[in-house]
Amino acid sequence: MLKSIVGIGNMRRLSFLVFILCILISFKNQNAEIKKNTSSSSKTAVKWPYSSWDSFPSIFLSPLSSMDGEDEEVLWHSNRSLEYDFYRDSCPQAERIIRRVVQELQKVNSRVAPALLRLIFHDCFIEGCDASILLDAAIGIDSEKDSPPNKNLKGFDIIDKIKSEIEKVCPGVVSCADIIALAAREGVVQAGGPFYPLFTGRRDGIHSFRDVATYELPSPNADLSETLASFASRGFDERETVVTA
Repeated sequence: MLKSIVGIGNMRRLSFLVFILCILISFKNQNAEIKKNTSSSSKTAVKWPYSSWDSFPSIFLSPLSSMDGEDEEVLWHSNRSLEYDFYRDSCPQAERIIRRVVQELQKVNSRVAPALLRLIFHDCFIEGCDASILLDAAIGIDSEKDSPPNKNLKGFDIIDKIKSEIEKVCPGVVSCADIIALAAREGVVQAGGPFYPLFTGRRDGIHSFRDVATYELPSPNADLSETLASFASRGFDERETVVTA
């Protein structure tokens, strides 16, 4: 009985924290579109034209700029706007499939929701919400998965399952970046948090940033000043950092 009461208390605390996080996130996104249209492209390797956190979670996307100062082809048009219900014509079942899979998994494993929320945080905190956290290591490429802060990151199998289900009905249509964003939202709902609208239509990145993840993801062992500095680099003030962290 005592364990049951404690479990309920923990779930309520998680739901409350998720609710606060969603509110903060919605505030952070109010000026994201303005920043996207006014920022100039960087000339360093694969940089985002505005803070990666500005896209989390209601935009979850930043255009890739040219690399190494060369006029290489941009992966997708930088002025492209995301849309609510982006897949309404190309894959109208997408969000329904994501909702069903997350609900089914959450019923048998209560750690699904926290895993998805942490997964999207680790993806978006490093160079924007582009699903680069999913990329595996290859010749000459280090994976973000292998950076120390991501060693015990969970949820990859959940995204794989969702992706495989969607591919059965809409092959090659829905991006992994959108799947992570939508799955995280469903995780929030399943944990007792609020439903929040999401824009979709983002594209997946093709570059991984292991070193950036190693040195810029907030460390659980960081002191107060280090934690504040880490979140400030993504646009968080002290109050928002305390509530989120």
